[in-house]
Amino acid sequence: MKTKKDWIRRLQKMRRNIYLQGEKVARDDERIQAVLNTMGMTFDFAEKPEYADLMTATSHLTGETINQGEQG
Repeated sequence: MKTKKDWIRRLQKMRRNIYLQGEKVARDDERIQAVLNTMGMTFDFAEKPEYADLMTATSHLTGETINQGEQG
């Protein structure tokens, strides 16, 4: 299962542009950090046994346990 660090690294490698209120922003723009931290928390909670049932799922493609945030 991917970790928060894995997820952030993957986002940083993506070449898609990020827009905020019509303005193109950098991936490290402070205005999007709250969103990244909030989504990243789902990965942190998925690693805790008491939240695993709520925060994880089984991938229908691989059968592996994945974070709920990874589902497409």
